[in-house]
Amino acid sequence: MVIGRLSRDPARNTQRIRALLAVAAISLWAAVLAGRLVHLQIYEHEGLVERARQNRTMAVDLAGLRGDIFARGGEALATSVELRSIYAQRGRLDDPDRVADLLAPALGMTRAALRKRLEGDSFAYLYRKAPPEVTRAVRAIVDKHRLTGINSVKESKRFYPHKALAAQLIGAVNMDNNGQFGIEREYEDWIAGATGRHYAVKDNFGHVLGSRGAIMENPTRGDDVVLTIDWGLQYAAEEALRIAVEKSKALGGVVIVLDPRTGEILANANFPTFDLNDNNSPAFRENQTNRAVARAIEPGSVLKVVTVAAALHEGLITEEETIDCQGGVLLVPGGVIRDWRAGFGEMTVREILMNSSNVGTAKVAVRMSPEQHHQWLLDFGFAERTGVGLPGEVSGYLARPGTRAWSRRTQPTIAFGQEISATPLQVVTALSAIANGGKLMRPRILHAVYDRAGVERTDRLLADGTPVGSALVRHRVLEPHVAQRVALMMEAVVAGGTGSTAQIPGYRVAGKTSTAQKFDNEAGAYGGFVAGFGGFLPVSDPRLAIFVAIDEPQKGSRGGHGGSEAAGPVFRAVAKAAIRIFRIAPDALEADSAVVADASDEPSSLTSSLP
Repeated sequence: MVIGRLSRDPARNTQRIRALLAVAAISLWAAVLAGRLVHLQIYEHEGLVERARQNRTMAVDLAGLRGDIFARGGEALATSVELRSIYAQRGRLDDPDRVADLLAPALGMTRAALRKRLEGDSFAYLYRKAPPEVTRAVRAIVDKHRLTGINSVKESKRFYPHKALAAQLIGAVNMDNNGQFGIEREYEDWIAGATGRHYAVKDNFGHVLGSRGAIMENPTRGDDVVLTIDWGLQYAAEEALRIAVEKSKALGGVVIVLDPRTGEILANANFPTFDLNDNNSPAFRENQTNRAVARAIEPGSVLKVVTVAAALHEGLITEEETIDCQGGVLLVPGGVIRDWRAGFGEMTVREILMNSSNVGTAKVAVRMSPEQHHQWLLDFGFAERTGVGLPGEVSGYLARPGTRAWSRRTQPTIAFGQEISATPLQVVTALSAIANGGKLMRPRILHAVYDRAGVERTDRLLADGTPVGSALVRHRVLEPHVAQRVALMMEAVVAGGTGSTAQIPGYRVAGKTSTAQKFDNEAGAYGGFVAGFGGFLPVSDPRLAIFVAIDEPQKGSRGGHGGSEAAGPVFRAVAKAAIRIFRIAPDALEADSAVVADASDEPSSLTSSLP
């Protein structure tokens, strides 16, 4: 810039310099301002718009529309209904006292409680997910008395059509539609849709101006989930379990039914149970635990089947080998093992299972090394989560040989199901491995997942990376001919042994009773019993594996306290229901102890006994 020549007059030069500096300062300020405006318009535009919207609006999150949960036959187990949530725009209320007087009865609130809720200037819910009759009553009062500041917004509410059916399995949501337990929680990311938002416009003083000019970001719907359970069998299992628990005056119980061919869970019953729609009841809060996966028990005598199977596979015993049961008393380091009945003498391995001899089974177990025995239990899936995909699953407990927890009496007592804990799902999975010819399956509860358009989601993967609905063989435990031989011995238990209460005319049933002592961690001693029964059918082509556990049935009760009396009838009732529902054909030959005893040890023995 050309300034020009300075004058010889100092005062005039000073004025001229000051003017030039002023022009330069104004030009610089204008340039900075222009740059700032360009920066705001181009680089901060979106942020400023969002801040302006926040200052002018109030956002209310709207939960996504949850997908439904179905049984395998298409029956809805959990769905969502559209209701309205009533709220107050407290800054727009003309007379809060009058509003409280008019609306308190319709909202089912005391006047004092509603009046307190109306204090302040911001948004406040008055009734979340109100029943239609409440919404209509409030709307009528608002219209009649021209009340301002009272409005409603659509929200979805979870509804469970069958109330208590499979309650612990399905789970429930909270007021904001977030899964809290069960399937609702485990598959929250799939079932829950994307959250939407309702924006109410505010004036310069922060008062809500109502829904006029409101902006909506609609929530989206989540995926539908289809479970493997059968609705009818689930109902039958829960009813049989309820009757047994009440007859035996027990604390509770569980039934788990698997298809041994695929690992699908066909029923998962718990008792006591509760209505999923009544989340304010004490029963709702107290009985959410799914006993099938989240509570480990000492399996008791049903584990004798695993002991015998392992020793048989190792070539250490045969079915007809005799073992001296010593009158039902066996001294072991640190204690005595007793049979449930005194007087057992020489018995074959088959008879040891039929009569559920602790002494005989302990003698079978110690033919294996502790390391062998321990590895067999691991191979059958004990002390490891099954990977079923249900929340709260525990692994159970099994000591390791060579540690302080594995004493000299551990192996003989583990042989008949003490000093080990397992979930009912682990037990029935192990029994399924015998039923299906020796394959340990990963149990599964999900049958399929569908998007909101009804298209199957083949991209949905389980935690182990396998697609939903796929059967998975974890590994082979037994050779098929060994599994068949064990199955025949289990058949003898039902046909002529302690499991006779599970007999079903026309069907060959394999089973094992269990009356396990409960260990009290606080007392540090055994006390009380868990009555159990596990097995599968039909033996010629197993379609069902079932395990029943009754927690602390009382001696002298009508239901009895042993596995045969308390749990056997439940097994039988559930099996009969499944036979009817799945139209399972009867075995052509009814088994009895003589038929089983005559069966060959060859791999073809299971089928050779058929006509």
